[in-house]
Amino acid sequence: MSRHTQEFGQVELVRHPLVAVRGLPGAQIGELVQFSNGTYGQVFSLGAELIDILVFSAQPLVVGETVTRFGHSLLISMSSRLVGATITPLSKLALEQGHQIDTPPQELAMRRRITQPLTTGVSLVDLVLPLGKGQRQLIVGDRKTGKTTFAIQLSELQAKTGALVVYAVIGKLQSEIKKIQETLHKKGIADAVTLVASAADDPPSIIYQTPFVAMAVAEYLNSLGRDVVVIFDDLTTHAKYYREVALIGKRFPGRDSYPGDIYFMYARLLERGGCFVHPTDLKNTVAISCLPIAETTDADLTDFIISNLISMTDGHLLFDSMIYAQGHRPAIHPGLSVTRVGKQTQCPVHRDLTHQVTSFINQYQKTISLTHFGAELTDNTQLILNRGELLFALLDQQKNKIYALNVMVLLCTAVLSDYFDTSTTEEITAARETLQTRYTKDSAVRKQIDDLISETKTLDELTASLSSTRSKISLLWQP
Repeated sequence: MSRHTQEFGQVELVRHPLVAVRGLPGAQIGELVQFSNGTYGQVFSLGAELIDILVFSAQPLVVGETVTRFGHSLLISMSSRLVGATITPLSKLALEQGHQIDTPPQELAMRRRITQPLTTGVSLVDLVLPLGKGQRQLIVGDRKTGKTTFAIQLSELQAKTGALVVYAVIGKLQSEIKKIQETLHKKGIADAVTLVASAADDPPSIIYQTPFVAMAVAEYLNSLGRDVVVIFDDLTTHAKYYREVALIGKRFPGRDSYPGDIYFMYARLLERGGCFVHPTDLKNTVAISCLPIAETTDADLTDFIISNLISMTDGHLLFDSMIYAQGHRPAIHPGLSVTRVGKQTQCPVHRDLTHQVTSFINQYQKTISLTHFGAELTDNTQLILNRGELLFALLDQQKNKIYALNVMVLLCTAVLSDYFDTSTTEEITAARETLQTRYTKDSAVRKQIDDLISETKTLDELTASLSSTRSKISLLWQP
């Protein structure tokens, strides 16, 4: 047994995964301890006579076991070999030197304004609900509505553009963890993704540590000068395990029996994300983008955990089960989703298009609701309905597809003008696939599209440019 402090205590009560210990007068909350049988634990709470320790073991301890403390909190050993690795929360536990898993958020002096876009490859998000590097964006929705699929799509594009991804799998089935691993390998990004995984059959004490270890890994990789995306899948599961541990520890229950400090815990965790000064080049920045996932029941956003997470993030993407049932992918509800930071990272053309697409979607949905009452269709109403169908067909996207932002900017601009007014939804999707293929494989086409968009300052100018070069531009998406 390690004897770093020469302080010893004795187990007097077992409430697995917690034990009550008498002794250890200098113990502090969060401190690492070790029992005489070699098991490690963490100080969970301090009482007048007894202290509660969270035990990192699947097997309960016995009364009378001795314990000593290390004098420091939980440490994880870090190295560049973590990139592309799959680890459990405490497989890299360090006893003397390492990175603390629970650190204070960086000071304001080290933070910078978010100015770089975080492209996802998912057109509906990039065009209507753009994200920024360093943003904290909640992914929320009912079970099996595509939240994890979206997170992996985002991870794929970010990994292929040079960012590193830390994916925290929290309390999932072994089969689900295996499926995520296989998906990452199939997409060819496993070497850029660090998977921090805890299974549903792990002790609650291990599952509880998962998001904090993932954030610690993200901070270490960020300190190497790399942009990092960290995904927590999911925090509602984590909250349930934390509630279980807190109730066993007889902490006073609040709303829905959650302990009162749960809000502070997640706020402190997510506040560690952001856009920071580069560790070696003070003129540049590096970012930790946080994407917590949360599961709703019947799309109830007033749930205690959900509403708290919404209040401490920079927006949320709502995955709607009704939209999912209608066959739209991704099943994101654009009207009930919010992004508070991403739009400030857009160039003027992208910002204008985001505003126009959002306004048109609202107009289209209102027009559909009116037609349910048997309203007579004017020529203008029919035009809105036709363009709306084309726009949603264009924004529908399967999980194995990623589209370049400028490709979608060009096509959406064309749809909202008069380019495709006589086209069918099949023709617009065929045009999208053709243009994306040429954009990817033909550098001349890619340069032509990028230059056209970068040289225009407003959406009106881009629309005018399309009109003036109609025959030339339309050839790009012709089969």
